[in-house]
Amino acid sequence: MVLAAALLFASLTRDLPSPEPDEPFFVLPAVGMAAHGSLDPHWFGHPASTVITPLAFVYRAREVVFHGAPITGAAPSVAQRYREDPASFYVIGRLWTIALTVLTIPLVYLVGRRIMSPLVGLLAAGTWTVLPLVLDYGRLVRSDSAATCFGLLAFLACLRAIDVPSWRRFAIAGAAIGLAVSTRYFMVTLLVVLAGAWWCARRDAHTHVADGAARVGWSGLFVGGAAALGAFALTTPFLFLDSSAAERSLTAEQSGHFGSASQGLLDNVGFYLFHALPDTLSWPGYLFAVAGIVLACVRRNRGALLAVTFVITFLAALLPAGLHWQRWVIPVLPFLALFAVDAVVATADALASRRDTARRRVFLGAVVLGMAALLAVSAVTSAFDAYAMTVPSTRSRMRSDIERDVPRDAPVAIEVKGPSLGDLGYRTYHVYDFPRNGTVADFVAHGYHYFVVNTYLALQYRLHAKRWPEHAAFYQFLRWHGHLIADEHPAGARKGPHLKLYRVDDADVQGQVGRPVRSTTERSTRDRVGQPSHEYPAGGRSFDQPA
Repeated sequence: MVLAAALLFASLTRDLPSPEPDEPFFVLPAVGMAAHGSLDPHWFGHPASTVITPLAFVYRAREVVFHGAPITGAAPSVAQRYREDPASFYVIGRLWTIALTVLTIPLVYLVGRRIMSPLVGLLAAGTWTVLPLVLDYGRLVRSDSAATCFGLLAFLACLRAIDVPSWRRFAIAGAAIGLAVSTRYFMVTLLVVLAGAWWCARRDAHTHVADGAARVGWSGLFVGGAAALGAFALTTPFLFLDSSAAERSLTAEQSGHFGSASQGLLDNVGFYLFHALPDTLSWPGYLFAVAGIVLACVRRNRGALLAVTFVITFLAALLPAGLHWQRWVIPVLPFLALFAVDAVVATADALASRRDTARRRVFLGAVVLGMAALLAVSAVTSAFDAYAMTVPSTRSRMRSDIERDVPRDAPVAIEVKGPSLGDLGYRTYHVYDFPRNGTVADFVAHGYHYFVVNTYLALQYRLHAKRWPEHAAFYQFLRWHGHLIADEHPAGARKGPHLKLYRVDDADVQGQVGRPVRSTTERSTRDRVGQPSHEYPAGGRSFDQPA
């Protein structure tokens, strides 16, 4: 826990006041709730209620205690403070995420101790702590750490319901599942674990293993399910009350972008089984985890089998989605770490049992070697990432370039993963990509002469020019006729997206009559510039302007 906290706190203010691309999804709704005195976040993409709602209360409490805002009703000073000091809001959000990430570590140990052994639980907690993906997202204002934390709590509650079955324990397990689902929709697969726990309790009752188990009956399952639904409804009520916003959020979440769009079920299977999980755990760790799952099935330990069931159903729930992301597997990583370590310990135990005279030394040596193979890649990667956090990213450098070379009264259009400039006084327009919001001429007509381009998107559109001719023409025009002012690309320890800053003057556009600058839907695309966009959290606004 100390190691994780040290690694995460070292990057607490990384890139601020420019947030990471996904962080405004969670901070802006919380700022809006705190400013308007409303419990409606108007965004339900994850739905991330256990992240957005606590942040809204903290933001409002800070304004009440330190700045004299009213306890109830509107507090416009919250939004004003965000415009003046956005970094503090993201720091508060990151502190909440870090707290949940660190709290997850003892939960991994507790689960491992119950379903395997204390040694497996301890080593798995250490394994989970140094996974690069966990550290990357464990410091960002996102819902991944919260989903993992509440998911482990729910799993422990289900195990306790098996030990002493009662309505109360099944209700607690259901409520914990409801909190997990209100964090990420995919956590609804924990209901399968609840059903498995109920089945185990019923089986114990029939075999007279558990005292009082017969009192639960079918009602235990219904009580647990009702508690899950109730906890979800209480923490995410406006998903049902604000249906239009919910529909917009869910539709936007399923809109594919380059690098995340799925080509179908088989594409998702290949992505998760042969890319996401091996890249996250390393191939040795992944193979150990598979071996651990097989070992759990052979041993028929019901706690481990419930963990296997959750891993399989969770991954199966990801397969029909139209998108795939490596970060979506984070909630099952603690269980995969447990299975991997269990396989290492079981292998060491098998080797040591054949050498009675030096069993302890052989066992210890085998465990050390196995854990070294399991953690080598992850540890080296995490160490390098920790060092990289001390080097200014491409986003920070681009922010400095703009501050140096762009007049403060010049509006700036910025693509995804670009820097935030609101606190510097710039008028900005943040979008996922430019072409879907207008042409070069459209942007220039609305006063946007400066463009921060994410070159990954530009390259993908140009590579698929036959499919997206007008989109490719946008970036081709910038390359041919725009004035390149700054070019920041990742190199060595410097991380971040490859960003380019272009300036386009009125004469540059006017002098290209006949070239594919404007699209065939010029009125609709022109009207789109400056209007709210559902493609990106800023919604056509600067990051310094919460809705």
